[in-house]
Amino acid sequence: PGIRVSLGDVPNLYTILIGSTAIAEEKGSIQEKVRRIREKLIQSGELVSNARGLLEFTKNVNFKHPSSASGVISASSTNGWICFKDRNGMTLKQYCINKSKV
Repeated sequence: PGIRVSLGDVPNLYTILIGSTAIAEEKGSIQEKVRRIREKLIQSGELVSNARGLLEFTKNVNFKHPSSASGVISASSTNGWICFKDRNGMTLKQYCINKSKV
């Protein structure tokens, strides 16, 4: 599987689902905060190496900020508001804008 993110009913909580994958090798642009989160997840066994050379989530992991989640997954500095997209290509930012109009 690829990366799956759940947007539950809890405001400002972004969950990376079990079985989702992350890039193993960190890029030079990774933020120190994100590097520490990745290290903690690896040490706790929540993020482990798999047979394809990627890191895999062994349980659902919650994040308070989408950019922290996208940074952990991409092993680099990213903007989760635009990195996360649904099957139709809608960004998380656009999804939240549309949801607030309802």
